Amino acid sequence: MAFTTLFAGTALFATAQEEVVAFFEQVVHQLDRLPTYTYLSVAGILPSITKTYTNAQIMAALNAAPGVKSSAMMMNCTRWSTRFNVQGSVADGVFVPARPVGEGNGCPSEGIMYLPKNESSTPAVKNTETCANRLSAEITMATAVYYFDRRCE
Repeated sequence: MAFTTLFAGTALFATAQEEVVAFFEQVVHQLDRLPTYTYLSVAGILPSITKTYTNAQIMAALNAAPGVKSSAMMMNCTRWSTRFNVQGSVADGVFVPARPVGEGNGCPSEGIMYLPKNESSTPAVKNTETCANRLSAEITMATAVYYFDRRCE
């Protein structure tokens, strides 16, 4: 059973099963609400095994999307992933952009690859600083995080 910190002792879900259902409903809802693949493709950013994009190109495409407020998407990068951070509650389904924790966002300014989902078409990458990007989504009970899964070959 989950409890809200707003009203201590107030149960949000009667059973753990309800919590799981709410979690997956929010995952689907958030993916439908922010179709990042569509936003990127409208700007000409498409999966490719050879083309690279800049951080500025990706952010401009995402922030130009209908219904997205200017600079509403907050990006945070690690060696393995680029994440679009939002903070909120699965229980109420309200999520807002959240700045990445720490100094800067760790995103490279250029050389970002957005590979097709077909793993067999992915070339071997010898330079470990060149990482692949694949659209994916992750959501936790406290924070929803949208990201490109970046993995070095």
